[in-house]
Amino acid sequence: MIEIIYNEKKNEEKTSIPSFYIPKNIRQIGEAGKSKRIYIEDYAVTYLNQVGVANLAYPWVAILLGSVKGFDGVEYIFINGVLEVDNMEVSSERIMFNDQIWANIYGRMKEHFPQHDVLGWVLSVPGATLDITDTIYRAHLNHFSGNDKVFFMREAIEKEEAFYSYENGQLRRQLGYYIYYEKNASMQEYMIQKNQGRSIESGEAISDRAIQNFRKIIEEKKMGNTAPKLMTFMYSASVFLVMTVLVIGIALINSHEKMRNMEQALYSISENLEVEAVIGQANIEIKDLSEVQNISEKKTGEEEIIVENMAGGVVPLETEEVETETMEETQAVMTGNTENVSVEQSPVLIYPISINQEYVIQEGDTLFAISKRFYGTKDRANEICDTNNIKDVDKIYPGQKILLP
Repeated sequence: MIEIIYNEKKNEEKTSIPSFYIPKNIRQIGEAGKSKRIYIEDYAVTYLNQVGVANLAYPWVAILLGSVKGFDGVEYIFINGVLEVDNMEVSSERIMFNDQIWANIYGRMKEHFPQHDVLGWVLSVPGATLDITDTIYRAHLNHFSGNDKVFFMREAIEKEEAFYSYENGQLRRQLGYYIYYEKNASMQEYMIQKNQGRSIESGEAISDRAIQNFRKIIEEKKMGNTAPKLMTFMYSASVFLVMTVLVIGIALINSHEKMRNMEQALYSISENLEVEAVIGQANIEIKDLSEVQNISEKKTGEEEIIVENMAGGVVPLETEEVETETMEETQAVMTGNTENVSVEQSPVLIYPISINQEYVIQEGDTLFAISKRFYGTKDRANEICDTNNIKDVDKIYPGQKILLP
């Protein structure tokens, strides 16, 4: 990906025709210059690393190739080609670029980089500092004069390097530069030829993860490889699906909780309605309380007293003495609400009940006592257990609701 930043025509400073571009895929080394910005392409850096590793024992020189563009007072130097100089004398006293060397350089430029210009040079001296000596200064002025020419000094052992440019009569060190990544067919072919057909990466001893990652991106774009994009899309889709399921799950849990609360509320309302219905039925069926009291006060002896027209049919009273209770006590026992009503339960009192009437267990109740109270006999305790799925006749608790069969 590149961005148009400058338009230029010959002999004109401004035009609408695009002329040059600044790469977007870059890695910044140090700080960017204000009036001069140096960009060196990734394959050129790779080749410099290969030559540096191969020549750790002695100094070597290379030529930097590319183009220079200017815009708005800023000079942009794009380096995308490197030629190693063969058979050159290099020492602390002398760096000789003779006619034969230049003829060889221009011959190889014509073969491999016909559209490039000479932008400067590279000097690598193992174990040396990055200071500019008189020998370096003279070589630069004699062969690379001009403000648009740069000098790149490297020290491969300690992996130190720096760019210099000619400013105000001296070589000034630049604060930083950029490594950029793009398709560089000329440099790739030159490197393959220098490596005698081997992979470009085979001679690179210095591993740089950032360079490899950027290069991989460029190769994928060049080859039209859509697999990584597909994998990225699938991963994003999977993450979105998981998040959607989580949101739906949370919503369902909240909805289920609300439904449970509503169900409990409806159940409580229905219970209250059932209790009111039972009380109303009891008030209707027990029309004359005095009649019930009169029946309760009779001495039966061994006679069997039959109480007719009561809910649940005919109910035998198997007791010698029948105690009376008020209407409030009767309703309290039937509904289970005996907190504010004192009910003296006689073991011989039989309460009229309806079929499948609901009863609330009170403190001190047992199923045998309940059977005795409502049916006049303890023998129906097991039947109460079966009706209410109670496994153990002794395991009931206050507040528990049961149905009387």
